[in-house]
Amino acid sequence: MNLPKIEVNGEVITVQSIYNSEFVKHAKNLGGAYTGGVWSFDARNETLVRSACLRCLGHDGFITDLVDVEITIPKYAKGMGACKPIEVFGRTLARAFGRDSGAKLGEGVVLLKGGFSSGGSVKNWCTDVKENTRVIVRDVSGALVREHDDDAFILQLVEAKNPMFEYLSELEDAIRDSAELHSVALRNVKVVKIDETAPLLIDFDTEKGRFTFQLKGGVLVQYRDGKIFSALFNEDNFTSDPVGISAYRLLYDAEVLTSDRPKETEF
Repeated sequence: MNLPKIEVNGEVITVQSIYNSEFVKHAKNLGGAYTGGVWSFDARNETLVRSACLRCLGHDGFITDLVDVEITIPKYAKGMGACKPIEVFGRTLARAFGRDSGAKLGEGVVLLKGGFSSGGSVKNWCTDVKENTRVIVRDVSGALVREHDDDAFILQLVEAKNPMFEYLSELEDAIRDSAELHSVALRNVKVVKIDETAPLLIDFDTEKGRFTFQLKGGVLVQYRDGKIFSALFNEDNFTSDPVGISAYRLLYDAEVLTSDRPKETEF
């Protein structure tokens, strides 16, 4: 998998990854500096940097939310590749460099049908695409795929690194609704199951920091900024944390729905 390399060194946090234009936008907004293929940020912005990595690159150093998608491009849309590459989810599908340069596939892209080329004029060149071109793009951010609403690209999920991809997106929506109902400000909500053996996780940012809820056999363990914050054993512990209640119920329901039998409570 194409995972970003994230390191914290003293007062600096660095990110090295394949090119993603969506991440570049976030990186610039976070005051990042790009040198030698590596983005550098003030370590005090670590939570924001990791959140941007998870949303745009599908990995933040702890949680992975990646999918492989098959993309069909019915036809060339006006301005799609005008003096620039053809992109979706911040990933380059193909890039031309001039009118007569031809086009090069982006990293992690597999061509199934059709193709890309260059065209236009010397001054106004473009990256062109044949009608109904189909490609597979590997290791795309699950969050960006779930937010997709561009009619120029038709998507079909090939493989979710998270096998509960569709159900998890429903959980994310339910958690946001619960937070809004209880006036709790959430940012960058992620619900993930890394593989068939790993427990479900809910990860989000609030004004008080970054939190992760992990269900372990009916016991909800809460992490804050990557460290164990508290172990919550029953709903009475959630009286001051309505989002915690929702996290517990939703995670437990998900475990039951995806298991042969309910999990036994472990203390």
